[in-house]
Amino acid sequence: MCESYDAFIGKAYVDPIRSVLIVDDDYPTYSDILAAPESDQGVEKRWRESPDRVRELIRQFRDRDTPLLLDIHDGQNVPEEGAREVARHLHQSDLLVLDYELDRTRREDGSRAIEILRNVAGNQHFNLVIIYTSLELDEVFQQVRIGLLSASQDLTRGGAGAEAAQRLLDEAELEREGFEDALLASIGTEAYLEYRREPGQVFGTMEAAEQPFAEFHALCVDVGLDEDDRRTLLIYALVMRERALAESLHSNYVGEFAWALSDPYWIQSGSIFIAFARKGEHDDLLQRLSQALSGWNPTPSRLLLSRLRAEVDEQGVPVQEHVLARRRALAYWYSRLLDASSDVRLQYISESVKWHAELLIDEVIPSVSDFADELVQFENSNGENSKQVCNRRFQVDLTEQSEKTTALIEHNVLACSRPPGGRHLTTGHVFQSGDDYWVCLSPACDLVPGQGGAERRDRFGEWLPFIAVKLHRDTRAVPRPDEINEGRCVFLNLDGRENRSYLFTSQRNAQPVLSFVYAKNKGLFSLDPASTRMLTIGSTRSANGNLSFVEQEVRVVGQLRYEYALNLLHKLGASLSRVGLDFVGRVD
Repeated sequence: MCESYDAFIGKAYVDPIRSVLIVDDDYPTYSDILAAPESDQGVEKRWRESPDRVRELIRQFRDRDTPLLLDIHDGQNVPEEGAREVARHLHQSDLLVLDYELDRTRREDGSRAIEILRNVAGNQHFNLVIIYTSLELDEVFQQVRIGLLSASQDLTRGGAGAEAAQRLLDEAELEREGFEDALLASIGTEAYLEYRREPGQVFGTMEAAEQPFAEFHALCVDVGLDEDDRRTLLIYALVMRERALAESLHSNYVGEFAWALSDPYWIQSGSIFIAFARKGEHDDLLQRLSQALSGWNPTPSRLLLSRLRAEVDEQGVPVQEHVLARRRALAYWYSRLLDASSDVRLQYISESVKWHAELLIDEVIPSVSDFADELVQFENSNGENSKQVCNRRFQVDLTEQSEKTTALIEHNVLACSRPPGGRHLTTGHVFQSGDDYWVCLSPACDLVPGQGGAERRDRFGEWLPFIAVKLHRDTRAVPRPDEINEGRCVFLNLDGRENRSYLFTSQRNAQPVLSFVYAKNKGLFSLDPASTRMLTIGSTRSANGNLSFVEQEVRVVGQLRYEYALNLLHKLGASLSRVGLDFVGRVD
């Protein structure tokens, strides 16, 4: 069993590495090696001055139980705007070792490396990167952070207070000459980065006169500015610092970033992890990467997902063959696709892909489960209880009632529902009509476009009849356990908003509010530019003693998992088939 959490991090992120791409303008490439002796490469590379260092760095990737595939790119013939061409190599490599200075004509310039990082950070493949440099790490670390950040929307809005800030500055200038210049100078790049790292805590840090805002706070206090004025001027100074950095900031937003507060330096976003190594000091790059990953300290859930991804890559071919051995089932699935009408083909394709994926994942789950079991045994051996471990790993305090409630609701949402899917209306789809939410509770077999005989088509044409039941918003923080367990509650995250609970009936003994509805175009969705599923429905309304048919367009905002939708369908069936209406319940 692993003896430290760091060892599990290594198993999840370092051990699965199989290929490395080195981008360094001083390193020999295959083109250099294969070039004719008399050819003029045009650039004299310095690796020849100390070949042993290059040889040792390459050797560390080869002298492993599983030697790594290695490719080298020298960054030549790639203009700055063409850096994406280098980034494309990462779709075939697991680790990028990137020299910070790729243009030797511009000393201490990392613009080309930063452009590569921007392209890497913008793709969907998770990439491990090591910035390898001869410059001071703290300076390179700062420049890379600036280069990956885009302008802050909050600071852009904060610029609206410029007039009030300038008035305060003018008044302070009368108290102390040169105040404005000194104040703006006190908010440097590190102060700006501290704001971008923890924007919600920056005022508290400033009011506590802590770095990097200590000088700013002292200047404000010296001229008698109160707390509100200090906050106004801090936002103004940050806006001005961002404007000074505008040319270095990324023009595109590529996600939220976290980073280290001290060495070993690292930067992490959803699709990239960057470690920093100094040439001559951190030449064991895999060890340096491990140190940075340990500093990041990913959660156990990240380790499990990374391990799952690695197992799919590692076992992909034999597992795939095991899946493909089920030839008859696979043939039947494919025949459904070939025979399906255009109305339902995309739905069947989605189901077929899901079944293939489940078969593949089911085969790798045992090895990932073994990894998880080993991790849990390690955590339990440290003498902490579960809540202490979770507080340390996830920064979630499950001893706090509010956190426990939020955790319960979040779990129930994930267990009960999922983002809306499919190409047509089916059991469990939730749509919004005005301020109300309704769930479709007709059986799924009755909702397949084109199903039904000629009589049904003659009666309804392109309209698909279905039953919708109103969901009642539960205003409580969390339902009672007995209400949850009896299945009257459902938990939804509608339109990506707050996790909430809804009730199938407004009160325990009340009847569900149902409506007979018709979906236009056989229940097929249309997608708006944001890929939201839209549906045109019709229902009857009373008007002057008569019934009228009213159409409206509604948005599908959620979907119950099938077993939960089926539970509500059974409850609806019981409600619609009540017996004993002639019984007498009480004799006075």
